[in-house]
Amino acid sequence: MKKHAFLIIANRNFNQLAKLVGVLDDIRNDIYVLIDKTSEERRVSIHTNNANLKILSEMPIYWGDYSQIEAELVLFTVASEEHYEYYHLLSGLDLPLSSQDEIHDFFDRNPNKQFVSYSEMVDQKSLRLRLRKHLFRKSYRCHLGVKGKVLKIYRHCEQIYLKTTDVFVAKDKIEFGSNWVSLSDRFVQKLVEEKNRKEIRLKFSGGFLVDELLIPYEIKKLNFEDTVYYRGLLHNVEQEFQGNVRYINWWDGTPYVWRKRDYNRLVKARKAGHLFARKFDEKIDAGIVDRIIEDVKDVD
Repeated sequence: MKKHAFLIIANRNFNQLAKLVGVLDDIRNDIYVLIDKTSEERRVSIHTNNANLKILSEMPIYWGDYSQIEAELVLFTVASEEHYEYYHLLSGLDLPLSSQDEIHDFFDRNPNKQFVSYSEMVDQKSLRLRLRKHLFRKSYRCHLGVKGKVLKIYRHCEQIYLKTTDVFVAKDKIEFGSNWVSLSDRFVQKLVEEKNRKEIRLKFSGGFLVDELLIPYEIKKLNFEDTVYYRGLLHNVEQEFQGNVRYINWWDGTPYVWRKRDYNRLVKARKAGHLFARKFDEKIDAGIVDRIIEDVKDVD
């Protein structure tokens, strides 16, 4: 039996996380969960009846920081020991739009592909700045009090310095896209090799928002470009197909949180070939979470 690994990074809405695990609970899947240690929300009990579930030790994850890549690599590395057919990286705010039968059938028909989105919505200079050395990387979302004001001034000065010195930086093309991906075993085994993980740290550990650069960069470096399922560039408009087969609405938000009124849009996205969607937040609209889950179960 061809098994898939679902790798989930979660930092809030743990009741919703339990629902996500429940809808992935299939004998053909193993589920790995990594919770952000910085989350102050109460944890809930998560269990499965059919899938193997492994909850990894919590680790602190900071927005915009290299710790986002570290978390992803921990999940890929641990799961890679089992050599799955596919590895699906999800956030705890994602949901499948299709049943497990449909998802497994799709990937059976598309073996050894990399499902990653590529975008041209950020210019090359801005992407180069992301890779440059940044300080106080764990405090990008600190906006309160004296500390927040001081950091805001520092960030402004830092950006001036980085832009001024950009003339001295190599102008190799940088590609980026969503960090939520589905990857083949052949690629993941190369990705998590110890030597490669050290190279990743050297390349990305000082940067800002580098999680969106990692997989496109590694696909090119490891010579897997011919295995990418879809290379069309995104311009953040509704009718585009997203190559990571995850329907993510950047044109209405950062990204937009789906509501019940968006149900027909999600059905349309599913029919267009998107197998997953994000993001959902039951604290904003629990109805759409429950309706999508019921739809997926009804298809089985």
